[in-house]
Amino acid sequence: MCVIIVSGKSSAVYACAKEQGLSILELTQPNLPVGGIAGQSDRGAQSVVLSGGYVDDEDHGEWFLYTGSGGKDLSGNKRTNKSHSFDQKFEKYNRALQVSCLQGYPVRVVRSHKEKRSSYAPEIGVRYDGIYRIEKCWQIAGLQGFKVCRYLFVRCDNEPAPWTSDDVGDRPRALPVIRELEKATVIYERTESASWDYDAKDSRWKWMKPPPPSSKKVQIEEPVEVTRAKTDSDIRKFQLKSIKEQLHEGFSCMICKEVMVSPVTTPCAHNFCKSCLEGEFAGQAFVKERSRGGRTLRSQKNVMKCSSCPIDISDYLQNIQVDIDLKSAIESLKAKVEEIEESLESSEDAADGFQDKGVGKDDVTDSGNQNSVEQLNDLPEGSDVDELKDTNTKGQDREVMCNGKRKKGADETQSPDDKMEERVKRNRKTSSR
Repeated sequence: MCVIIVSGKSSAVYACAKEQGLSILELTQPNLPVGGIAGQSDRGAQSVVLSGGYVDDEDHGEWFLYTGSGGKDLSGNKRTNKSHSFDQKFEKYNRALQVSCLQGYPVRVVRSHKEKRSSYAPEIGVRYDGIYRIEKCWQIAGLQGFKVCRYLFVRCDNEPAPWTSDDVGDRPRALPVIRELEKATVIYERTESASWDYDAKDSRWKWMKPPPPSSKKVQIEEPVEVTRAKTDSDIRKFQLKSIKEQLHEGFSCMICKEVMVSPVTTPCAHNFCKSCLEGEFAGQAFVKERSRGGRTLRSQKNVMKCSSCPIDISDYLQNIQVDIDLKSAIESLKAKVEEIEESLESSEDAADGFQDKGVGKDDVTDSGNQNSVEQLNDLPEGSDVDELKDTNTKGQDREVMCNGKRKKGADETQSPDDKMEERVKRNRKTSSR
């Protein structure tokens, strides 16, 4: 899924991105000018629109010649003026395109139905046509006599062009011969390797050099590190929620509001469960018998309006057929739901089993240690923890332990006077030595 960078919701690029379901990054700038170029003069251009605004443009599908912006008087009520009144210069949006040319940045291209001269333009609306690269830019006198900035765009997208039946994207191609370059007053070409280029090893176009830094921080719901750290279980839960929402929003019966069972599609394009639709008209006859003055008149068709609109569906109700394609789509989504739920259950069972094993291990460790929390809690108040026996200690000398106890007991039975006398004797012996 690509990201379209637009300069405002009024631009054709924005409309195309919304139509194609593409992600949009809007550059919020006040008083945006009218134009088909989105970009900045110091960072390059991100997208352009081919809408037939200049008579000098040439569209050949895989490549085209694009005329820069400016050179027209758009003041007052002249917003759609197509006549040049002064020369174009490589500044502002034209400078942005020039930077993309010299750096080899990718530029996204949108074609509008307003370009009547091109056979590659869509019949209606606008269409996103992929990534192009500007190979050359120059300045030349235009058809209206004033100098214009010109750009050679060449397609370099990994996806095939919408007007082809190819299964693969673009490959590097030789540049077309541009006759008007002989009359150009100044020509700019890239002298270094392009930032967006074809990698022959990977067989695809990609950034070969870092892209230009963004001038605005992109606001995301959560940090990238958190997103990357999400577990498979979280991803599956998100997928499960998304599929269930898709089932209820897109495949709900318009009567019971639940996911359809044996779905049917009426001639007025409304969807119901077959049983729900039949129940709505149960007991009603398809024809109405009539009589007048004892005479039997021709029976009249009974009008049976759709439950969601005033259209008569009495003929359809006589032979309701299950919509096979709709049923297959619902069954496919339900199968995905069951698959993800089973996967989640197995993951939770594995996690519970791991926790159970961890608890058993802790129990064994605690039971082998006599100095456990329970024993510490059972000690009388004021007792010393050292009084507990360490049953995990093996091979200790029992005689040493007993002597220690005897010595401790002897010290405890001595009176204060006896202790003082003993200390005096020890001091005399030390001094005599």
